[in-house]
Amino acid sequence: MRNFTDSLTGNMVLITDDEMCAGMLICQKESGQKYSIDELMTLLAAAGVRSGVDTQAVSEIAESGIYNREITIAKGKKAVEGVDGEFTFHFKTELSAKPLECEDGTVDYSQIDFFVPVNKDQEIVTYTKAIPGSMGFTVTGRLLVQKRGKEKPALTGKGFRISEDNCHYYSMLDGQIKYEPETGHINISEILTIPGDLTIKEGNVNFRGDVCVKGAVRAGMKICATGNVIVDGIVEAADIKAGKSILLKSGAFGSGRGSIIAGNDIMGRFFEQCTVHAGNNISCSYIMGCNMCADGQIEVIGKKGLILSGETRAFLQVKSNNAGNEFGTNTKIAVGIDDIYIKRSEEIDNKLAKINSEIEIFKMGLQNESSMHDRIVLALSIKMDEKREQEEKKAELMLKMENASRANICITSKVYPGVQLIIDNDAMMLQTELSNVNFRRYENHIAIFRN
Repeated sequence: MRNFTDSLTGNMVLITDDEMCAGMLICQKESGQKYSIDELMTLLAAAGVRSGVDTQAVSEIAESGIYNREITIAKGKKAVEGVDGEFTFHFKTELSAKPLECEDGTVDYSQIDFFVPVNKDQEIVTYTKAIPGSMGFTVTGRLLVQKRGKEKPALTGKGFRISEDNCHYYSMLDGQIKYEPETGHINISEILTIPGDLTIKEGNVNFRGDVCVKGAVRAGMKICATGNVIVDGIVEAADIKAGKSILLKSGAFGSGRGSIIAGNDIMGRFFEQCTVHAGNNISCSYIMGCNMCADGQIEVIGKKGLILSGETRAFLQVKSNNAGNEFGTNTKIAVGIDDIYIKRSEEIDNKLAKINSEIEIFKMGLQNESSMHDRIVLALSIKMDEKREQEEKKAELMLKMENASRANICITSKVYPGVQLIIDNDAMMLQTELSNVNFRRYENHIAIFRN
């Protein structure tokens, strides 16, 4: 608190430290006369009070002669901070990517979603416009500047419309919705939904996009999709192929005939007697009698996780709670580089050699004047693109093969006799039961380590 005192009259003006409030304390004149409004305003001005003056309070002091008592005479105004505009999303913007391990040791895949469904005309986003805020001031006339609320740019993307006031976003079709927070981009695309079981009545599915089957996929049926495939019910001896990922919420029982193939990840509650191949990773709660392969890793999740019989192969790692059983059932688990990857490398090398030879022929053709010049240039451009594509594949494969030097098989509970372990092209047949172990290459042989 600071104060200003008139040396002639003893009248005081008191101002708070934050200058948001000022009071006046008046001494009575010896003559008994009252102060005029002008005299009081002059006192305030001399004290530096220039804003927020309560003129009614000044008039009351002048008219009523209020003495020797502090009266609030001026108040400042606080700045009102602005609020930025904000989007409210009416759909899940983050998807659950991991299954839930239950207390009984089983694994629940039902809550995993690869995409979020949306209906036509459904409001997907609401925008609340910015509040600009307002400036404030102190009783001394100092301006208080507020933070101004800023508007956010409109969301971009496709498959939706925006209201005239730019505050409401609506889906234009039935399908799936995806939000990319880095770019503020929303994409709504079509999705093929089979409301029940996929049977011979519905026919095989060949779809450019994502496919969702709410029921089971019956034996003999085929699904081919360029996007993701989600099946809520059991997959029988059927063939499913996806350009992206596959999620089987209830698992697959292939009876030795079904196949599950994905360009990216495959997740499912279980896989029995079927062929499974993932371009990236595989996750499930148990594997039985399958021919399974992943270009990344295979993880059998849960306390009851088990790999039994068949062949389970991953490029980087196979991890499971248990492998094999006490009856010595033949079970093969393999990781690392094998003949398949060596063959892939050789195939890429052969393609590159052929492309390079063709490029040289086209370059020689450009050295001669010819009416085919433009066609040769176009053909050369196409071949150069093909070369870059194969070189990228080669680099990716070499990186994978380098990472494969750390390939391992991790068993967190028990691995039984009858399990054959393969790392690269070295094999080991277990003769005794082991617990909580990790198998990996060490000095050119398969070594056993404790986890």
